[in-house]
Amino acid sequence: MEDLQIGYNVEFLTFNVAETADITVPVPCFDIPPICEETLLAVPVAWDLVRATAGIDNDADSPAIGANPAKPGVDGFFTLYKKLGSPAALDTGTTPGGPEFVPLLALQVKDFRELSMSVAITLDPLTPNLIIPFSLDVTGPTLSGDFVFDFWSSANTNEIFTIPLFDYDVGIKNVPDYTDNTPIHLIPLNTIDIFNHYDLVFGFNGFHGFGDHVDPFAP
Repeated sequence: MEDLQIGYNVEFLTFNVAETADITVPVPCFDIPPICEETLLAVPVAWDLVRATAGIDNDADSPAIGANPAKPGVDGFFTLYKKLGSPAALDTGTTPGGPEFVPLLALQVKDFRELSMSVAITLDPLTPNLIIPFSLDVTGPTLSGDFVFDFWSSANTNEIFTIPLFDYDVGIKNVPDYTDNTPIHLIPLNTIDIFNHYDLVFGFNGFHGFGDHVDPFAP
């Protein structure tokens, strides 16, 4: 995974073209009988004032953020652990014998070249959506290849409030993720997974499941 680059870029007053409009232009013809054609002319209608881009790509040799199709996609995985002095017992009943390393971040990529997003303020006189004549432009996320990212919370979240008189609970409950193998699945962003424990007490598993994970070294 040595070819992965994580970076960001902020550009000011570049006036790069952010949007164009296609205008049909007739092409003069002098044939008999006349057989005339038309062509599309791309006319700039919006320009960048500020654009911030952040992402990960497969070209560590270039400071630009973007896929390099001339380089192969990246295959691999990365897991970051942290050490807990007093970890909780696993849901299988296994108790720790002392301090343990537990997962914090997990990354899997296969044939990966880019994951990026940009946010810009543009000069857009025709279709402003911020303050005339400016627009807020969000591009992405742009994804090339498979990218899986999970976060493992080691907190024992138990924020529950009981409504008096009704004996009805409302809140969020989530045991440490390493105890029951339930990380928060962040990327890819598929269907949000919120589940109900009881009453109005909910848990959150993320935006995908283990079925969306990839094998970086599979054919």
